[in-house]
Amino acid sequence: MRSILTIIALALLIISKGQKAPNRTDKTGSRQGFWTICKDTSAESGMYINNKREGQWIFYENSRLVKILSYINDNLDGYSISFNYDGSVYRNFCYKNGMLNGRAIFYSKQGYLRAIYMFSNDGIDKIDYYDAEDKDVPPRFHGYVPSLTVDSLTRRLPY
Repeated sequence: MRSILTIIALALLIISKGQKAPNRTDKTGSRQGFWTICKDTSAESGMYINNKREGQWIFYENSRLVKILSYINDNLDGYSISFNYDGSVYRNFCYKNGMLNGRAIFYSKQGYLRAIYMFSNDGIDKIDYYDAEDKDVPPRFHGYVPSLTVDSLTRRLPY
């Protein structure tokens, strides 16, 4: 039994040594592959290809999931989802080529729908739904562009 455990442990050690480490750079210094970047109480994880973010990036603050962003060639492209402290969805945006394009949905801290805006090239085309009774609802004016903060009451994250 002891020899079997020794063989398994040795095999795991060999396999783990063969894995590529995260946070790699190539010969030119460009970031490549999976990266995890920690800053004080925040962390972010995702893929780099030729020093550009690619695919889904996950962001944490105090070990809590705060947002998931989608990138293509280092530009926001696809869905962006921000979360409340309890893990419920706070905002859901759609980006194309780094600009808000499509539906932006806002929820209250309790999970209730608060607003639905339609964006085109970072500008509001129309407001499909707006809860004027709620103080947490985003501004209604057409020049409003939401920032990528943890939530509207906290500081801007250093990303």
